[in-house]
Amino acid sequence: MTDLMNATTMLKSRVASARLDRPMRVLVADDEEPVRDLVTRVLARGGCHVVAVSDGAEAIEVESGDAQPFDVVILDMMMPRKNGVQAYREIARHNSASRFLFTSAYYESGLLNDVLREGRSIFLPKPFLPACILEEVQNLIDGEAKEVAPEVPSALPILFN
Repeated sequence: MTDLMNATTMLKSRVASARLDRPMRVLVADDEEPVRDLVTRVLARGGCHVVAVSDGAEAIEVESGDAQPFDVVILDMMMPRKNGVQAYREIARHNSASRFLFTSAYYESGLLNDVLREGRSIFLPKPFLPACILEEVQNLIDGEAKEVAPEVPSALPILFN
């Protein structure tokens, strides 16, 4: 029990002290409110200005209505109205500055692999540790997504609801 408490304390400390190299504007689109709120809190503590929405259609509206492009757009793959790839296609068409982070607990399609090959995005499977969000956002900005990303499995198990 003490080991679990120590591990929990270390993890909380790591998340609380994690900061990005520079302040960033991040758009988060996830239909699961607890996930959206967690990601928003972690990014805000890491020094980001965060705008959060509940689906891909809202992400498109917010992004297209904002004069300054977001540094990073985080998109859940499975959302109502517009999924992550649909939102990406519309946002990326008129915004060459943003980088994209896709998340999902379960996704069955090779479509994401095509998007990842374009070099502007990476994939983070759910569930993930909160500190992973900051790490992956920093990786995107540092340019690690410019290399061809590895293939995403055609089916990921349902791990997070």
